[in-house]
Amino acid sequence: MFTPRYLSVGDLVKINKDLSNEEGTFGAGHEFRIFDIHFRGDDVFYDLRDHELHELGDIPLTDIIAEPADT
Repeated sequence: MFTPRYLSVGDLVKINKDLSNEEGTFGAGHEFRIFDIHFRGDDVFYDLRDHELHELGDIPLTDIIAEPADT
């Protein structure tokens, strides 16, 4: 089965609201790269990692903003 994606592994994104994990809270606007994508039914969730290797998992598309491709 082929499912086209709006975002791909390696894309740079920002979160559009404060999100927390066991390490602490990341403020809206924090930048991450997508390192994995999960499908649950029709829903897509993204695993994110920042430049300091902090991770957020199972983030829905509604919580992220795509950045322009790196040049």
